[in-house]
Amino acid sequence: EWDGTNWSPVGTGMNFPVTELAVYNGELYAGGQFTIAGGNPASRIAKWNGTTWSAVGTGIAGGYVLALAVYNGELYAAGPMGLFKLDKEEDKFKEIEYSYGFEYNKEHRVNIGRMKTVQGKLYALLNYAPVEYTTGMNLAVLEGDTWKIADDGNSGIRHVEEYNGELYGSDGRLLRLGLNAEGKQSWQEVAVPEDEYGNSLLGANLKSYNGRLY
Repeated sequence: EWDGTNWSPVGTGMNFPVTELAVYNGELYAGGQFTIAGGNPASRIAKWNGTTWSAVGTGIAGGYVLALAVYNGELYAAGPMGLFKLDKEEDKFKEIEYSYGFEYNKEHRVNIGRMKTVQGKLYALLNYAPVEYTTGMNLAVLEGDTWKIADDGNSGIRHVEEYNGELYGSDGRLLRLGLNAEGKQSWQEVAVPEDEYGNSLLGANLKSYNGRLY
C-alpha cells in the first residue's frame, strides 16, 4: 500500500499473483491466481479489512480471477471460469447464468477478461472464437442477462478505463470508444506516445486518478 510517501506490504501477501483489485462496502477485494492470502487459505479471491486478509466463502474454483467490478451495488468477479456475483448474506461468490447476443464457435469457451462499470453499464472484454476465425477480443456490454458486442472488434484491447465519462482502451495506443461515420460504436485512436525509436510508451493498463488518465 502507498501512504503518500512510501510503499509497504499489505499483510503477508499472497502465494501467487494478484491480477485485480476492487473496493466494496469499505473493504478491499483482491482477485488473482493465489490460493493463500495473509497465511490463510483463500481460493483466487480474498478481502482486506485494513488489518488482515480473509477468504470470501469457499472462493472461486476452476480457474483464476481476471476482473472485479461493482455494478448496480453488487460485486462481480470474472475470468476463464465464468461470471460470479457476491452473495452478501452468505459472503460467498455464486456463478451467474448468462447468454451471448452474438454467434461464436461453440468448441471454444468464451472467457471474460477485464470489466468496468461506466455510466451505469457493465462492460467487459470477451475473449472468444467467432465462427469465421479462430480468436477474437471484443468489448461487450451486459444487457439483462445477455452480453452484446459493443465495439467494432478491435482484438488488441487489453484494458479499459473510464475517464471524463467516456470509455478508453489500450493496445499500445490510447483509444476512445465513440461513434464512427456509420453511427456505430468504434475504437478511435487518440494518441500513441513513442520513444525516440518509435516504440510505444503506453503500457497495457490504464487508470484514472485525480482528473488525469495514467
